[in-house]
Amino acid sequence: MDNDLIAKPPYETNTRSVYFDVDNTLVMWPGGSTGFKGAVDGKDLIDIAGYKVSPHLKHIQLLKDYKVSGCDIIVWSQAGKAWANAVVDALGIREFVDYCLTKPDVYVDDLEAGHFMTTRQYLDPK
Repeated sequence: MDNDLIAKPPYETNTRSVYFDVDNTLVMWPGGSTGFKGAVDGKDLIDIAGYKVSPHLKHIQLLKDYKVSGCDIIVWSQAGKAWANAVVDALGIREFVDYCLTKPDVYVDDLEAGHFMTTRQYLDPK
């Protein structure tokens, strides 16, 4: 086979990707009635699609720092990509985010997720 016909991968192999969750990671839910852990006391609430949430400023800054360092930023949510997009827009961080996705229900890979997703970060919102 002619080597000129062999397709080269259309990607950079050295780009890191960092995934940020939405609920109780980029935004915190006030009170305990939502069932989410880590709820805040209701200060600095913003309205996103009729829901009152508080920005997690430390995680928002972390997202920006990762982007500035050259990482691809993916924001994902079990509630769906529309919610992830709404939160990104409401927080004013669109320029730092490469993709918004729904969290996967299933993944197909030869490796367990823990093999390639080895580092978890979470900062106390207070």
